[in-house]
Amino acid sequence: MPTPVKHSLPHNLLSYPAPQPGIAADDTKIGFTIGDLHGNTLKLLGFLVVNGLVTISEEDYQQFTRVYFDTVRQLYWKPTEDGKTILTFDSQGDVFSQTTEDGKPAQANYDPVPPFPDEAAKLAHFDAILSRIQWTAPPRTVIRLIGDSLADRGSSDIFTLQFFAWLLQQASTNNCTIEDIFSNHNFEFLLVDERVRKMQAESNALQAQVIQMLSATLPLQIRNAVLASMGTVIQTAEPTAVTTQTTPILAYEVLSRISEAVEAALTPAVHSAVASAATYSEKPGNRAQYHSVHMEDSIARGTVTHQQIQALVDEVYIPMCKLISYSLAGANEITVHTHAPAGLRAIRAAAAQLGVAYHDHTAIELANTIDAINAAFSVILREHRLNEYITEDVWFAFVEKNTVVDGAIQITNEKGETNRYSQDEYPILFLAWNRMHGEVAEKFSVVDLLQNLLQKRPEEFAEFAALMQQKTIRVIQNGRSLISLADFTALKDQPDFAADVEALAKLAKPATMMKLVQSYKRFVDKYHLMFLDDSADLTGRLEDQAHCAQQGYTISFAHGHDMGKVEYSDVYGLDNTLGKDIDHIKGKLEILRTLERHVSSFIEDDIDLNRKIKKMTRELSRILSGDATESTMDDHKKETEEFAEWLTQTKQGEDNTLLPEDLPSAPTTTEPPATPLRVMGLMGSQSKVQPDDTAVKAELKEEAKPTAEAKR
Repeated sequence: MPTPVKHSLPHNLLSYPAPQPGIAADDTKIGFTIGDLHGNTLKLLGFLVVNGLVTISEEDYQQFTRVYFDTVRQLYWKPTEDGKTILTFDSQGDVFSQTTEDGKPAQANYDPVPPFPDEAAKLAHFDAILSRIQWTAPPRTVIRLIGDSLADRGSSDIFTLQFFAWLLQQASTNNCTIEDIFSNHNFEFLLVDERVRKMQAESNALQAQVIQMLSATLPLQIRNAVLASMGTVIQTAEPTAVTTQTTPILAYEVLSRISEAVEAALTPAVHSAVASAATYSEKPGNRAQYHSVHMEDSIARGTVTHQQIQALVDEVYIPMCKLISYSLAGANEITVHTHAPAGLRAIRAAAAQLGVAYHDHTAIELANTIDAINAAFSVILREHRLNEYITEDVWFAFVEKNTVVDGAIQITNEKGETNRYSQDEYPILFLAWNRMHGEVAEKFSVVDLLQNLLQKRPEEFAEFAALMQQKTIRVIQNGRSLISLADFTALKDQPDFAADVEALAKLAKPATMMKLVQSYKRFVDKYHLMFLDDSADLTGRLEDQAHCAQQGYTISFAHGHDMGKVEYSDVYGLDNTLGKDIDHIKGKLEILRTLERHVSSFIEDDIDLNRKIKKMTRELSRILSGDATESTMDDHKKETEEFAEWLTQTKQGEDNTLLPEDLPSAPTTTEPPATPLRVMGLMGSQSKVQPDDTAVKAELKEEAKPTAEAKR
């Protein structure tokens, strides 16, 4: 079957899902990728059930839904003191008021569920539901999340991390793999997590200094009185040098002064480290992080601690996180998965930044390069040094209005200073974001407005996607023409062309956006010409596919992050609005199925292939030199026939059926080796390390001895 295969399945988060015929997991379709999660744990559960990867009873699914929406209810429905006004949030995180007779939102699209008695009871109920879910994915299944699982809209990061912990345990037990691709929302969570850890370390160091100072200068009783307020008491006893009469006065004065000094010194660090109700939700790029808002609420209530969250990050999320992912359907077929639209340029730049050798002469080499990149990236995450590669200042500037100029993000700040950020300098950032705001090009700024509108209305974009599939449609991308100069000159010379472009520009404002959409459709139909922005690097990926084809293999790309991007030529967009906000309960599950083979499975294939080729070459050499016996010629004929049959079966296994017994174990969640595995390609590229063929060399040496017939 051709791979990858994309499915868009209608889905309702409130309805009990069932495995879809032809979609559910089996032994030959073992890679399942879901588009942007939007921090929606319920969406993840539906994806797993629909694909036959887990089973859950209808009652437990409804209980899972109850837990999820009880948290949402707390976030959206908060009565004020008058008991009538409800504070809720729109999709951008802004607060607005709404008054109704019963104290509920006037346009709620589901009924509020009864609240749990407390937060601890709700989390315990959630754990109990997880314990009853059945893992049904076959061995070697790869479950891949395209990103935006943390610090996004939704319910609570606590639920997501708990669910991830269960999934990781089940995947490890059942010889499966689960990955979450690094994304902009997940980056914001990790950036704040690193900030909290840093503040905690500073707080602990400062507290240790205070304790040391007190230990050296104050009597035990006074020392313990001060330290008790800090949660620390020195247990060792020592005689006091202060008399009974003076102790109360000295204690009062010292306590007052020490307390003031300690409070002044510790307050900034402790408050930042403990992170009151806004730490995880005050991210530089986004304000609609309900997932993190509620997690902070749970921390503030004492239901969970920062230490527990950090343990989940270290032991669950970081082992799952990949900067880039890939699917190998065969030795000559690879699909690259990234969160934001990206191509080989970003991968090459990431390799350079992380100190990894880049090779892409074969699909296997490219896969090994990606493995090495992920290994280096994992070290950065484990050491909590992501902030060294993307600072908050750069990130905040990146998500503000910017313009793509000559393949780089160009940002002008309030002072009029212009900075440029290319994906060669910031590949990790581009892999997570690679989106621009502002004008795409001075003359065709209408395109950006169309893109922004159509991302919110993907159904409107369907017609453009259909048009893009027509070979007669020509493209101008960010001022670069993908059509011939003669064709474009002929278009510009048409009497109405300039006027039609000008008419589109006049409609480029919010009040006339729908008219703009309709006018743009007529423009495309009339001139068979589309303007595209450069954020997805469309031209670059077309060039990547041509480059890989010259090397003898095919490459596909899958990404999330951008809804409404035109799909073309084996580039698959998996983002949509399902689960993105509170009213996005109905929509489609975007699922990409891929064949998955681990690079290690090709080592034996390559050794076996080279052994067969060498043996046939020796026999053919004897035949051509006239030294072959009749037995040698018969052996050569038989060997040639067997080789042809073996090669045919191998190719069929790679490209079509890929039988279960041919499938290797999927890569585990443990880190790959620091040195990328290198294997021999079909024709033995000089740039590759040869596999260990000691046995073959010994066989050649033995056969090289002169035979009795040769001596005569």
